[in-house]
Amino acid sequence: MIRKSAGFTCFICEGDGQHSLGVFNGKHIDAYRTTVCADCYRANETGWAPHHVPKIMAHLQNEGLPVPARKPGGWLPLDPN
Repeated sequence: MIRKSAGFTCFICEGDGQHSLGVFNGKHIDAYRTTVCADCYRANETGWAPHHVPKIMAHLQNEGLPVPARKPGGWLPLDPN
């Protein structure tokens, strides 16, 4: 039996990700109700880069989610939970 892999689209870079058969190259962030690829997650581990903030803020508003408390320096946390 051949299993099909399931995929996802990264919220930040819009690249294709994969999760199946022991492979998951992404990270679901509950507080933002979204999934990002491993590269975007690692690249923003100290907080979301400012050029991503407008997209994140629009998503939070559309989803009715609260804006997480910002980190020192004003950056949105990668994963506030």
